[in-house]
Amino acid sequence: MKRFFELVIRFPRLTIAITLLLTVFFAWQLKNLRLEADLDEYLPDDHPAIVYEELMQDIFNYQESMVIAVFNDGPDGIFNPRTLAKIKRITEETAKVRYVIAQRDEDVKSLSSMDTIIGVEDGIEVVPIMEEPPETPEEMERLKQRLYGNDMFVGWLVSEDGTAAMILAKIENNQEMQVYAYEEVKKIVAREQGDGDRIYIAGQPVLEATFVEHIVRNFKTMIPFILGIIIVLLYVLFGSLRGVALPLLVVVASVIWSMGFMGMIGAPAYDLTTIMPVILIAMGSADGIHIIIRYYEEAAASGSRDRKAVALETMLTIWPPIVMTSITTAIGFGSLLTSRLVPIRSFGIFTGVGILCALLFSLTFIPASLALMKLPEKNDRKTLNKRINGAIQDYIDRLLGAVGLTVYRYRLAICIFCGLLALVAGAGFLKLKANDSWVEMFPHDSDVYIANKLICEKLNGSMTLNVIIEGDEAGAIKSPSVLRKIDGLKKVAEESEAVGGTISIADYIKRMNKVMNADSEEFNTIPDTREAVAQYLLLYSISGDPDDFDEVVDYDYRQANMTVMLKDDHTAVVKSIAESLERYIAENFADEPVKATLTGYAYVTQVVIEMAVRGMLTSIVISILIIYLMTAIMFRSTPGGIYNILPITMAMLLNFGLMGTLGIAIGFANSVTFAVAMGIGVDYAIHLVFKFQRETAVNSDLGEVSAITLKTSGKAILFNAVVVTAGFLVLLTSSFTGHQIMGRLLALSMVTSFLGSITLLPAALSFFKPAFIFRAAENQEG
Repeated sequence: MKRFFELVIRFPRLTIAITLLLTVFFAWQLKNLRLEADLDEYLPDDHPAIVYEELMQDIFNYQESMVIAVFNDGPDGIFNPRTLAKIKRITEETAKVRYVIAQRDEDVKSLSSMDTIIGVEDGIEVVPIMEEPPETPEEMERLKQRLYGNDMFVGWLVSEDGTAAMILAKIENNQEMQVYAYEEVKKIVAREQGDGDRIYIAGQPVLEATFVEHIVRNFKTMIPFILGIIIVLLYVLFGSLRGVALPLLVVVASVIWSMGFMGMIGAPAYDLTTIMPVILIAMGSADGIHIIIRYYEEAAASGSRDRKAVALETMLTIWPPIVMTSITTAIGFGSLLTSRLVPIRSFGIFTGVGILCALLFSLTFIPASLALMKLPEKNDRKTLNKRINGAIQDYIDRLLGAVGLTVYRYRLAICIFCGLLALVAGAGFLKLKANDSWVEMFPHDSDVYIANKLICEKLNGSMTLNVIIEGDEAGAIKSPSVLRKIDGLKKVAEESEAVGGTISIADYIKRMNKVMNADSEEFNTIPDTREAVAQYLLLYSISGDPDDFDEVVDYDYRQANMTVMLKDDHTAVVKSIAESLERYIAENFADEPVKATLTGYAYVTQVVIEMAVRGMLTSIVISILIIYLMTAIMFRSTPGGIYNILPITMAMLLNFGLMGTLGIAIGFANSVTFAVAMGIGVDYAIHLVFKFQRETAVNSDLGEVSAITLKTSGKAILFNAVVVTAGFLVLLTSSFTGHQIMGRLLALSMVTSFLGSITLLPAALSFFKPAFIFRAAENQEG
């Protein structure tokens, strides 16, 4: 590396020009960066949940719907001519919006566009629920009878208490189309608000469209905020232009290089990748902080006034731990490649790339810049420290020195205390659970959250889980036995309070059987024979449109789709419902010529969270093993690897224990937190062990070694921890609760890693006295 740094410092202007030209090049590539919020893109294309969701879309023309809910708390609820006229107008205008799938008027479903089945003298008849808004009390009563006389509509098209109605519009499954359609429907709704009516828009397309809005807003808010915090902290820590500008340029370049690289190769930015700049800015300053602190130390201690010589000596003494810590941090992110989830892999890859970009920039741009800058005034150490940070700097030196001596004095007690603390944390860890909610990620005062809450209170809900039933041959779904099993699935699903209702071909068959038998409730069942089922379907085709069944059964009656409407999208709830359905399927479908498979938006979400948690555990184990191996190789010692992973392993255990004790569940966003924290937190240990080892080469008093180590490397670690922790806390300004939790956990991980590195690590090194620590001293004596 000496030759490398000599070239960098010999040609500083050329080095700076090359790094700046690369930065301009990658900045130009940012224009190609695009956002991706489609949850289907999170899973591999060959995952069964995705395969069956695509089958559902192809066979049943099924798309998740935008939900427009109209609320009226007046004495008549929505059953007044003015509100009903609004529902009709909104339905018709929404059907005309580009990217709304509406080949027929009834494709946008509402009480003004859908039909109902009624009994007549010679069979059944399919009639509109409401052709025009009622003008007389008699017409209004007939409308109510048609709605509430059919169980399928209650909770779906109209609430049980009559104060809410739902309009459902399918949107093209494309992010830009969803955003456009949502904006247009918002204009329609805005015109109809008022006069006692409250109208809200929800559903999966709205969640994804709103998600993009919040991502852009968070990006614009958090980046300037964290840059401002970093500037202030760097100025407080160093009190000089070079101390602020050089680390700041490193983090800005690392963000531009990594995200520009994404744009260059066409990689999309997911939710996690959009917080990558915050993480890189928080972490990327670490190399610069360590280099600047070492530069000031070298400038104060060296007798040379040759700025190139001081810059070179600085880099020759500081590069080993900087390179090692950057590589271990990149490995921490790289371990996320074990996840099967595309956004987590993308986050791991490109954040790791960003860390390595920060390393390259630090090893080139900073020494080249220092070689051109005037050296600090040649003064004594105390004056120089005051120049850097005044009285605060002196206080930190004394405090850390005292901590070092105290840690040495109570080294056995600290080791025992940490061991007991690990046992307590382990008990909390056993209580840890996985759970997340797509809706709960949004601010509770946002329109999309309020809309979903009201819809779930009054209606069947806005999120769906689907069951696809596939027969061996055409007509398999017409079997009364199969239809009863589908109806059995409905009953199992509706045992959960989180399920608002279900819709399937079985519901239509039961309705026809009932109206064909004088509307008697005892006939609200599946008929006994296949012939009766076929007869009902024939009668329906005569009076109604067979395409009405498109979303529940295919043309050949070989495949069917049951939609389960959910009032709660928490993945723990969805998992419980899914497990109940799967048990029923295993117990009841084995002897039928059909198979049933779960899919749908809520199910896909649950699968994503489950895979994220499994991937988290795998990535943590892999991170620990790889970091152990690398640090063992670096220090040429098997125990050396153990000591380097000791503080971060302890920190992770404490954080898991605290989450389990406080009932904080592992979700999608925070599932990557611990792999990230592993890669960052181990940096503190490497720097401290490296310095501790160097000090033992010149000092046999381990108490003094501990004090000096904390006053030097410990100080740099403290500065780094403060900057990184403050940077992660910027995530609290995000409008997504998942980001906020991630920010708290990362900040907590940095604090516990720092505390473990300056207490447990020197205590263990001083008490157990591993041989690798004293190798440098032995080599000097030899």
